Amino acid sequence: NSFCTMVGYTRVELINKPLQQFISQKSLQDNPLNFEQLKDGQVVLQEREMKDKQGNVIVVEMNSKKLNDDLCLAICRDLNERKKAEKILIEKNKELLKAKEKAEESDQLKSEFLANMSHEIRTPMNGIIGFARMLDEEDVDDEKRRLYVNIIENSTNQLMRIIDDILEISILETKQV
Repeated sequence: NSFCTMVGYTRVELINKPLQQFISQKSLQDNPLNFEQLKDGQVVLQEREMKDKQGNVIVVEMNSKKLNDDLCLAICRDLNERKKAEKILIEKNKELLKAKEKAEESDQLKSEFLANMSHEIRTPMNGIIGFARMLDEEDVDDEKRRLYVNIIENSTNQLMRIIDDILEISILETKQV
């Protein structure tokens, strides 16, 4: 009854019909029926594409065994839902892999950005610290003092621009602008 429901045929339509009639030609070409294994008493487990009454392909797992000289038993399990789920999982895995690669790239860019910013911040800071110390020396005349103060102011302004840029990038990254 389950097989009849799966393929859309009635029992009367199925009786005395060759199994090959319900298996897709592609499936038979890729994996021919092997009656020799059945004759040897082996259980044969294969994945097959069958066609229902409307010609739709149904992927099944066919578990076959010879019962006696005249009869074989074949149990078919519909794998279509499992195949759909596998395709979805494969697609999701591809999406996750792309997201992971993008995250790793973003992490690398952030590391490079921070290393660069560390250098960019230290340059004006060294100017500020160095010239502030030079201002503290006793033998500094007024002209040098004004030059040092000017350098300190320029370095401070440069540092402020760098900090503003970092904050702006941070705000853009968090989509607050």
